[in-house]
Amino acid sequence: MFVVFATPCFLLHINYTIVNHGDVFKYSYQERKVTILHKGKSTTFNLDEIDSVERFMSFNLAAKRSSVLPWDEYNHSYIQLKNGERFTITSLLVPNLNLPLEEGRIVIKQNFYRWPNL
Repeated sequence: MFVVFATPCFLLHINYTIVNHGDVFKYSYQERKVTILHKGKSTTFNLDEIDSVERFMSFNLAAKRSSVLPWDEYNHSYIQLKNGERFTITSLLVPNLNLPLEEGRIVIKQNFYRWPNL
């Protein structure tokens, strides 16, 4: 039974580690600026430059209920900028990406497995 639950969680954790390995995420509440360091490239942008944020969460996490499965707390988000740049932020980098954006710019997608694209 341990293998049935541990294997998907282990694979998801490895995938999240690969996606955000060595990345840094900084957010300044006062300036409303985000800085992301990804693969040695630093990008800074204002919250106004964000076109949309897609958040992929488990059904329980989206409903703010207790976790049932070991991988329920894993989530990831795609930040799409107006200039076309896109960033993947996993829960290993930022456990709960709650940027102060209008609700229309944040799309929450619920699914069983949250497997981000590299």
